[in-house]
Amino acid sequence: MNTKAVFIVDDSPEIIGQLIRLLEREQFSVAGVAGDVKSAKEWLSLNSAGCIILDIGLPDGSGFDLLEWYEGKKQDTTLIVFTNYYSEMIREKSLLLGADYVFDKSDDVTGLLSILEKHTSGHTR
Repeated sequence: MNTKAVFIVDDSPEIIGQLIRLLEREQFSVAGVAGDVKSAKEWLSLNSAGCIILDIGLPDGSGFDLLEWYEGKKQDTTLIVFTNYYSEMIREKSLLLGADYVFDKSDDVTGLLSILEKHTSGHTR
């Protein structure tokens, strides 16, 4: 498993682009991206990453679907839900389904970066 690689699942090309720029600026490696549950499952069936950044609202389902599917495959992967739909219910359900952390896209990028730094052993900073 590539512990320094981050896989992004989000349906917004703008958010994906912003995350890639931010992660690369902070010396993280982006292993791949997916814009929906189906593409994410296909990628994760063939690849691995140290961290997965996952949105909840996706066009063909939800991040919850992916969390349920990924349960048992997790190994040493850190699962981070990063959503605009943040609420205590979303947080609790995400954690129950196997997410390690849940962040609000609108105001917790610093928390996301802090967790990535903590959980990616290949981070070069």
